[in-house]
Amino acid sequence: DMTPPLSPGNVRAEVGLLDITLTWQNHFKSKDMAGYHVYRQQGRHEEPVRINNMLLPHTQEIFFDTLQEPGTYIYHVASVDSSGNEGLSYPAIGEIMDIFPPQTPNGFQIVADTGRIILSWNENKEKDLMGYRIYRTVGDNRDGSYVLLNADPVKSTEFIDSLPQNAKNYFFYKLTAVDSSYNMSEYTNPLSSRMPDIIPPRQPFITNVTPKEKSIKIQWLANSESDLMGYDIYRYETNDSLKTLKRLNLSLLN
Repeated sequence: DMTPPLSPGNVRAEVGLLDITLTWQNHFKSKDMAGYHVYRQQGRHEEPVRINNMLLPHTQEIFFDTLQEPGTYIYHVASVDSSGNEGLSYPAIGEIMDIFPPQTPNGFQIVADTGRIILSWNENKEKDLMGYRIYRTVGDNRDGSYVLLNADPVKSTEFIDSLPQNAKNYFFYKLTAVDSSYNMSEYTNPLSSRMPDIIPPRQPFITNVTPKEKSIKIQWLANSESDLMGYDIYRYETNDSLKTLKRLNLSLLN
């Protein structure tokens, strides 16, 4: 017996969240009809693989397939006779949409340096990961105040935010992972830092030095720096060839 049985007709694939239900009909069952096999291939370039371990009964016309990941799945149902001949059906296609976001990135760290803040984190393991999005706000850690820093997702696990060296604000950062279907993970917990202050205050400008009986009155213009702590007064004698500076005040002058 080399003649295959008639193939099942009206094969349909009903898509669920991560499962597909196949149904079919076979009104022309052969007398030697033994049952059915179900074949599946993921994408058009993969080879079909039989997914039922045992021959399905010839009375069965439904099959449930649980899947591990989203994608396009092509199914064939084959009628099988007692001699093992198979009549293969037309394909039925099921498209599982990717609605599952990646995991939230972990190991998020932040290091401040001169003129830049360096962010780093651990790599996500999703196969369809497209990259990471970085968000920043200045001085105000509220959800609505964050702005996106990178239009295209970063593929690496490091991001350097270049900033003016004289910036003294606290900067808050958080990031998300994005997959190829633009599903976005939850935000990481925000981290904050500010760059080290390497900019000295402006040199004070002495406006007047007035001699008194036993003292000298020194006046200068006030500095405008918002983080100014105060002033130190230094003096050296004119007959000191080394011009050795001596600080006169014990504590900062305000």
